[in-house]
Amino acid sequence: MKKSYIFIGVGVVILIFLIFCGLYGHKQEKKEHYVAINKSLLAHALSYGKKNAGLTTYEFEKPWTVDLGYQIGKGYATLLTPFLRIALLKRDAVRNKENLDTSLENNIYSQEIGIIHFLVTMYGNSPGFARRIKAFLIYKKQIIKPKFIYFPSYGQMGRDYTQISNGEIKFPRNNIPDNAIITLVVQIEPNPSDKWENNPSWEKTHTAKFKFKMSKYR
Repeated sequence: MKKSYIFIGVGVVILIFLIFCGLYGHKQEKKEHYVAINKSLLAHALSYGKKNAGLTTYEFEKPWTVDLGYQIGKGYATLLTPFLRIALLKRDAVRNKENLDTSLENNIYSQEIGIIHFLVTMYGNSPGFARRIKAFLIYKKQIIKPKFIYFPSYGQMGRDYTQISNGEIKFPRNNIPDNAIITLVVQIEPNPSDKWENNPSWEKTHTAKFKFKMSKYR
């Protein structure tokens, strides 16, 4: 009987120890992924957001944007840096007459560490064209696949019957340096249902290439 109590007691001690190790390790993992934003960078981002709160979103993001023009298979891509994300938060806070939570600023900065984040607007010729969008990133000879890509199933009608789709693409950083030159490639694959007489372009893959020199963007 005493042996049974001893075994039970030892088992409880081991269980408590394992739970403690798990919780401690989880806290350590969170701590390792939390990175405080540079104070100077934060000040400039908040200043930019406040100063330019009256601009349209396109105007506000233009310094981080590569625009290939308004035509089928083209569009524009914005490099969503931590600076720009915080500036956008500040802009929204100013517009809504709210105070920006400083803890949120650091959380946003930590979320963007280790990824390359794009906001992308593409133009197509059918409502569901965005469902055929593929994307990858080129750095030197590397082809990097996205870790996240989202475009709505159906676009919005633009001028001249053009369909517009606004999406988001994230790539792993993969040790890409801050001064790297990268190219975001977005392709719209053909739709067989678009095939009809005198429409030879139905089988064409539209390719848009957005080139970014990363050192240029805060």
